This record gives sequence, structure tokens and C-alpha cells, in this order.
Amino acid sequence: MASIRPLDPRLESLLATADFDPHSRYSMPLREYMLLTIERARIIYREGLISNSMWLAEPGEAGFSELHRAVGWINTYDLSLGTSILDHQIAGNALLTHGSAEQVSRYRAEIDTFSTVYAFAATEVGQGSDVKNIGTRARYDADSQQFILTTPDPGAAKCWIGNTMHTATVAMVLSRLEVDGRDEGHHWFRVPLRSAECEPPFSGIRISPAHPKGGVVGNQTGVISFAECRVDRSALMAGWAGVDDQGRYVATLPFERRFIRCLSTFLQERVFTVTASAYAQLLGSSITLSYGRHRIVFGEPLIGHTIYRRRLLPLIARGLAGVHATEYLWAEFERLYSVEPVDESRRRLSGLVAGFKAGASWDAKHGLQVMRELTGSHGYHHHNQIVSLAQDFDITTTFTGDNIVLCNESLRATVREQITWPQPIAPAHPPSTVAESLDWLSYLRDSVLANWNRDGDAGWARRYALADYAYRAVNYWKDRLEGRTDEVLCELYALDTLVDSVDLLTVFGSADSRAVLSMIERHRELCDTAGSDLDTVLELLGTPKILITAPIAFADYAERIVNGAEMLENVIIR
Repeated sequence: MASIRPLDPRLESLLATADFDPHSRYSMPLREYMLLTIERARIIYREGLISNSMWLAEPGEAGFSELHRAVGWINTYDLSLGTSILDHQIAGNALLTHGSAEQVSRYRAEIDTFSTVYAFAATEVGQGSDVKNIGTRARYDADSQQFILTTPDPGAAKCWIGNTMHTATVAMVLSRLEVDGRDEGHHWFRVPLRSAECEPPFSGIRISPAHPKGGVVGNQTGVISFAECRVDRSALMAGWAGVDDQGRYVATLPFERRFIRCLSTFLQERVFTVTASAYAQLLGSSITLSYGRHRIVFGEPLIGHTIYRRRLLPLIARGLAGVHATEYLWAEFERLYSVEPVDESRRRLSGLVAGFKAGASWDAKHGLQVMRELTGSHGYHHHNQIVSLAQDFDITTTFTGDNIVLCNESLRATVREQITWPQPIAPAHPPSTVAESLDWLSYLRDSVLANWNRDGDAGWARRYALADYAYRAVNYWKDRLEGRTDEVLCELYALDTLVDSVDLLTVFGSADSRAVLSMIERHRELCDTAGSDLDTVLELLGTPKILITAPIAFADYAERIVNGAEMLENVIIR
């Protein structure tokens, strides 16, 4: 399986250069780190590794999976770099998706080459995930043939907008449009922010810092407010709407469809977060497992201790499940994204990726925290990578949409397609194979859905999204097993999900105490079986060696920590 997610040799070569020293971020001023992050992004773009043309429905869409694989690994190297790239890409996608043919032709090159750095200005301080009720207004002034952007109150300020503090010279702004006193709904605008990088913003634009943040500090997140900011008529994305020479608004979409169309760029955006979350678990697992094999405690390696092994192996299984979920998601996007009727197929994808984003990011958040604990005080040192990953990836549970909101979106998408509501039938006995575990996951998912249908309680949405994520991951994984250890880890992931849901299985009447104890015992057995073939487990993780820089991942970690100059040269003792 590892062979299907390799690191591009060009990216591997870049990461080996001094420009990508993984430890430099911890020893430089914040502004310098932010600017270095943008320069690293430029180097990656110059190599031609990524571009907006690799998104679906773009000229280079055949590279869709390669794009996500590259950005996924970049995110594990440094999420600040990955999100800075993603902020530019999703802003670029807003232009390429909603712009006229002339606008797309004019701006595609600067987007694809990163010669102009873009920011994505949708989220507002007072609205968050509720982008339907954004407050930013763009009023058309017929006399000057300009749009006047206004932030009517502090809650309408664009917040957590990446790349904006020093570098971005353009922002794609989501705003309500007013023409001749009429609200025409949501539209995208290409708004110049400053004349050049590191210059102050233009008149009518205020950019204030959104830091200090809990992580991802190398991304220049800011807060943007508009005070009678004037932009040319050409700033409005004119793919389906515009204002003519007489000042009349014209559109090919009815009012009720404009908001949904404006959100179309969010669809592919969330795939990046799913991939990043899965790959972060692979890197954390590789480091923690290697440390567990090297660290001797009470006369034997940590991994030899039952309690350690049974905490770590389920996390490794969840990381591998995340990768299979990611690859299933890529395949579904490539299969359905442009299938007619497009609105229907993309609604299906929206529900799918919403649930996957919640499942993958929650797994990463939980897994990385436990890995931090499993590596003790060493795991709390940034050079050992675990705590950096844990701090940075915490944001993924609300980045690109709050997980609880997305779980509701996942459930709603399923309900729209539900024609009949059959009564779920519990499997006859506790699972002891991958296939039997899959049957139980199917039963769990269908039972949650049936209970929602009975009482309509929104609290079922989270349990449904997680059960659906687990079912689809295992169903995809089981057809791609690479040997006995891979099969054990697949079943372990399924059992881990079922054990976590034993409260529901008990409530549904499908698992009595004997069945529960059987599942727990099987879970323990699988942990021990996988733990007897750790070389294969590391091979299955497939983490590129260039990304593993933590001293604790190596047998001579003590010497590296005590005597390694790279750990000490920039330390200031006060």
C-alpha cells in the first residue's frame, strides 16, 4: 500500500536543502518565519509541483490526486506552509470558478505560478461557518462605475484570513452585492489589498493581526475591514453575474441559487484537510512507533509493554484507515465531480467530504495527543515533531468548517437520497474477521440513521458521520490489503470504532455484556498480533524518511539530544 502515496522526488530534494531546514522555524522572529513560509511556497511552485490547474474541472485535472498527495506531505512538514499554499489555492479557485472567460484568461498565470499571492476572505468574526449571513457589503456606484466595499460592524470583519499580514496583494472577497438599492445576494470580488508585498494596505482597507494563535503561526492570518473601499467594476467575478454599462445588474442564475454557487469552491477545499489529517497521523505514528522500539524501560522496549502497545496500535490503524478514506475520497471526486446533473452530484460529494473531514480531523487530533503522551517529555519538544503536529492540527477540527456543522451536512445529504427506511438487523455474533466487522459497522451506521428518522434529534449527526466514515474506509481498505499484518490493522480499526460505539450498540439491543467482552478481547488480540510484526507496520505506514527529523525516531536519540549541535545552536539561556 505504501507505494501508492510516494513523495515526489522533486519535493524530496527540496526538503533536503538548507531552505527547508525543519528546525529553523523555532529560532527566528515571527515575521521572519512568516516571510520564509511564503518563500518556501514559491520554491515549491517554481518546481511545478502544484498549481490550481490541477483542481478538478481545470486543464490539469489529471493531476488531482498528485496535487493532494504533495500538499498532504507538505502539511506534515509544516502546516503553516501547507495552509499558506491552500489559502492561495482556494482563493485562486474562487476566481477560476466564478470569473468570466476574460478574467480567467487574465489571472490564471499569476495564480498558477504564485507570482501574485492571494488571500481567501470569506469567514467573518461574527459569523464563522454561517457564511450565508455574512455582513460585508459591496454597493455599486453608477456614477463612478465602481463597487464600494463596507464592513458595517465589527462582526462583519473578515477574520482568520491567511497570507494577509505582510504578503498577499489580492484577496478574493465574498460579499453581498447591492445594485440600485436591491440586494442581489452573495458574489465574489477580486480586491487588491496593497501595491506590493510588505507595503501598507490601500486606502479603505485595514488589516490587523489575528495572532497570537495556538498553532500554525507561520501563516500570516489577519483581520480585514473595509471602509468605503472602492474597486473597479471588473472586480466582480462575472462568470454568471455582472453590471452592464447602464448600471443594470444581469445574472444567469436566479437569486436562490447564487449563494450555493458561491460555496462551490469550498467543496474541493475540504479534501485537502482530509488528506493532511491522515498524513499527519502517519508521520506521528512512525515517530512514536520508532521511539517505542528504541526506548528501553524496565529492561525491555516500550512497545513490548502491553499497555503501551495497546494504546499505540489502534492509533496506527486509524492513521492507515484515514489514508484509505482519503484515496476513496479522491476516487469519488474524480468519478462524480462533473457528472450531470452537476448540482446533484456535487451535493452528494459535499455530504461525503463533510463527514470525512470531521472523521479524519478528529482522529488526527485525538491520535496526536495520545502520541504526545506516549513519547513522554520528549514528545513535548518541538524538534521531536509530535507536539508541533498536535498543536497545529488542532485547528483542523474547525478549519474549512466546524466539524459539528459538517456532520449535520453529512446527515442531511444522506437523508435527501434516502427513499426507504428499512429496519437494521444486527449481525448474529460478535465480529472475528474484517468482513464481519464491516457488517457491524454497516449495522451501526444504519441504526443511527434509523434512530434519527424516528426522533429527528440533531445529536445523531455526529455519530452518523463517524460511523459512515469508518464503514467506507474499511470497505475500501479490505479490497486493497497487503498481507496478514495489513488485514489485522484493518480489522483492528473496525473493532476500535465498534468498541468506541459500544454505548450505542448496547442501546440498540445488539450487544449484551458477553458480546461487548468478546469485542474487547478481540481488540486486545489484534493489538498484540500487529505488535509482533513491527517492521511490516512501519513499511505499511510508508512515511517518507526525509520527513522524519525527530531525534527520538532514531536509535541514537540520546546522543542526538545531548550532543547534537542542531538541537542547541540557537538556544538562548536567559
